[in-house]
Amino acid sequence: MFTAKPGLKALPALLSLLAGSAGAQDGSPTLLPTLSVQGAAPREASGESYQVTRSSSATKTDTPLIDVPQTAIPVSKQVLEDTGATTVETALDYVAGVAKGNNFGGLNLYEMNLRGLKTVNSAKNGFPANRRYDGTADAANTEQVDVLLGPAASMYGRGDPGGFVNVVTKKPFDENRTTLQGMTGSYDLYRGTLDSNVVLNEDKSLLARFNLALESRDSFRDHVDSERRFFAPVVSWQANDRTRLVLEAEALEDERVFDRGVVTVNGQFGAVPITRFFGEPNDGRIKNDNYSMSGRLEHDIGDDWTLRAGLLSKTGSMYGFATEANTLNAATGVLTRRRALRDFNWNSHTAQLEALGHLESGSVKHTLLAGFEYERAHASEHFYRSTAGSINIYNPVYGQSNVTPSIFSDLRDVSDTYAVYLQDQIELSESWQLLLGARADWLEQEFEDRATNRSAPQSRRGFSPRAGLTYKLTPEVALYGSAARSFRPVMDSHTGFSTTADGKPFKPEIGLGYETGVKAELFDKRVNVTAALFHITKQNVLATNPADNTQQIQAGEVRSQGFDLNISGAITPEWRVIGGYAYTDAEVTEDTTLPIGARLQNIPMHSFGLWTVYEFQSGMLKRLGFGGGINAVSDRAVSATNDGILMPSYYKVDLLGFYKLTDSAKLSLNIYNLFDKEYYERGFGALRVVPGQPLSATATLSVTF
Repeated sequence: MFTAKPGLKALPALLSLLAGSAGAQDGSPTLLPTLSVQGAAPREASGESYQVTRSSSATKTDTPLIDVPQTAIPVSKQVLEDTGATTVETALDYVAGVAKGNNFGGLNLYEMNLRGLKTVNSAKNGFPANRRYDGTADAANTEQVDVLLGPAASMYGRGDPGGFVNVVTKKPFDENRTTLQGMTGSYDLYRGTLDSNVVLNEDKSLLARFNLALESRDSFRDHVDSERRFFAPVVSWQANDRTRLVLEAEALEDERVFDRGVVTVNGQFGAVPITRFFGEPNDGRIKNDNYSMSGRLEHDIGDDWTLRAGLLSKTGSMYGFATEANTLNAATGVLTRRRALRDFNWNSHTAQLEALGHLESGSVKHTLLAGFEYERAHASEHFYRSTAGSINIYNPVYGQSNVTPSIFSDLRDVSDTYAVYLQDQIELSESWQLLLGARADWLEQEFEDRATNRSAPQSRRGFSPRAGLTYKLTPEVALYGSAARSFRPVMDSHTGFSTTADGKPFKPEIGLGYETGVKAELFDKRVNVTAALFHITKQNVLATNPADNTQQIQAGEVRSQGFDLNISGAITPEWRVIGGYAYTDAEVTEDTTLPIGARLQNIPMHSFGLWTVYEFQSGMLKRLGFGGGINAVSDRAVSATNDGILMPSYYKVDLLGFYKLTDSAKLSLNIYNLFDKEYYERGFGALRVVPGQPLSATATLSVTF
């Protein structure tokens, strides 16, 4: 769609002289209620609240969050703007119950951890995402990020029981407006964005919006850098009072050095500097390109029924070399390595058809949803691997890894998924509401490794029901409880070619989650608070075969239980806040080799995050704002093998200051890790530990016209 041009690094620097904030847009409603949040809190004076009172992600209907019997936390674009986020991962730092997961050497959000369990599937505008190696969603085109804690399979199909994330993209609104934003910062960060909204005809029925982002940055890590190019056009058409259409596309080209972090020595952290790189600089960057096109059509039938149809077509590829740690001789400091070449390609096509209606039976009101979804997915993964030259971790000498890798696996994956789902939101009275839903999935998959001549076709059926009950003590306070089931087929890009000893596919993982809690809308309904107790189990987890450690069997079970508290909104028109606390007890409950009670990888038992901003609305300090955030995380298991190595607990503090030069221009300064704490944010074994960024800063200038 588009390619890098010479001198790309200079373009974001030029844009930084102009600048503009996509977050400066107002909360204008979009044409497609099912694609975005409706009824968002009105803009408060010159700033925006973090509160979102309604969302369609949890139920696929326009529902007040207080009526949803599940923890659903929408993170608005204002949070992304204030925190200086460039991708959606930063938005998740202040949602209680979310922990860092596998980022695949920095290439993407390969896995997330929600309520103590890793989650590999997500959605964008309700369409399946992250089936293979999708690049991390860019903040430039993100309206909000909806985090659902607990099983969401009754709406979205195969997934994990810890939770689900749906990214909602920006849509056009009925005003001509362009925002330019430029950002520069530590480690040679240069980023420029353009957000242009255009009214295309007089009656404002045809609208368009274009988002562009260009980014170049180095890193505190030696020899690690990246470039990102992103473009997202969208057009909406209000054909008449009853018919609406949205067409959109995205193109993301991301190049970055594959980086697994540092190593521990005899389980000890800090033996080597957090800046030290153990790959090979000559390997260069890995390219991860993603392109997609989608359309949504809605038509109202009468006043009570709406038909919705959606189509998505997407394609992606990954190509590049990487040299990775293999084994470490702790006595000598010699690290053996292996070199890999990834040549991956994937594509998918998804169709959705839904009917949404409202019925009344006496005093009982029903909101009904019936849907059908079909997804065709294809992937081809050529993975090459060989040994590479060793390196001394205390005195690394690069340039030894010129071995050409040979084929290690040649995977081909073709799958067809058919699904039907039903949901009934029943308003029994002003105080009582009942939610019942279920989804049935049929998966037909052909999975083969052509390098070893193995194949394992499978045909699976999944049934994912859920039920929830809400009781409103007052219009602003509600008690709720829910139970839901999830399923996820085992064999995919995240598990590879996983079969039983006799070559048959493993059974799908089955999850079951229970949740009870209280929701409140405080401070004149400007602040949302959700507190929940939860208990989740996942069965059919793969475990090592004790009779043959080269094989796996399905004898594992994990359990996560605990409590989380989330808050978001505006305590006053000047003071906005988002954050929470989570206590998560996640452990192995059945396994053939791991002891019962072993902690799950990357999961802190205690985590706390709070971000708050105060913006003066009057007086001499009008146009000035300041704030910041704190993240505190307890220790975490560095691997899934119960090796006893724990990443140390840490806390870090970030600061924000901004001044609105005019009504349309804003200058912001973000400082990260104010006290320059050395910490480790995620780990994938003793030789793959990812350190957090030291003290750094970004400056952002924005202009809207």
